[in-house]
Amino acid sequence: MFFDSQPNFLYPDFKRKGDFKISKNIFRRVRARDSFNAVYSSSVPYTINPGESPDRIALKEFNDPRWYWTILLLNNITDIRSEWPLAPDELDDYIDVKYGDKIDDIRHWETDRITDVDLGIVLDQGVIIEFYQGSAPQLVSGYLPDWSFEYYTTSTTNNVTTQVVNTVTAAQGLTAVTNREYEYSLNENKREIILPRVRYLNLLAEELEKLLAYNTKYKINNKGLRISEPLFRSA
Repeated sequence: MFFDSQPNFLYPDFKRKGDFKISKNIFRRVRARDSFNAVYSSSVPYTINPGESPDRIALKEFNDPRWYWTILLLNNITDIRSEWPLAPDELDDYIDVKYGDKIDDIRHWETDRITDVDLGIVLDQGVIIEFYQGSAPQLVSGYLPDWSFEYYTTSTTNNVTTQVVNTVTAAQGLTAVTNREYEYSLNENKREIILPRVRYLNLLAEELEKLLAYNTKYKINNKGLRISEPLFRSA
């Protein structure tokens, strides 16, 4: 389905100089146009379960695994190895190889979510304040960055309104995040994707075919096939 939409081109025959073979132009890439807005705006959120692949999700949600590419396209996933969540055992193996005996060392300190009854969220969670670099102060047990956060509220007493300064200290508003926790968080975020509604699948297929079609006559022969560039150029 996806590869059917890829345009053909003439690729050099390695065995017979000067000859070409018809092949799919798998290197051709496209970006969704504004006409995809309806698909995006009506998409539905989906949480990837451990071990699920795009084709398994397509089979479960669309009754056809060949619609896997719509999931990748809609979520702008171009490298499934790095942009798709790993299963728990795969993730642990990856972390073990990447960090070795430093898996549970502190990676950075980040903000907690700070809220106020009247203002709502005044500071988002996950803002990195300081990375661990092994400096002398950071090696001290219980170390926290030299950080504080201030926000302002108002207080009214006897019809007199005053501005109040509220201070959040590092002990109140920062959390140390280990390498393991950081990788778990990254992987967890990858699990949240969106899916197109079934009624838009054919629209996506039609749009993809239009986008992948060659829009110039450069190196196009009389059969509508693009001729590959020379593999080696003469000096």
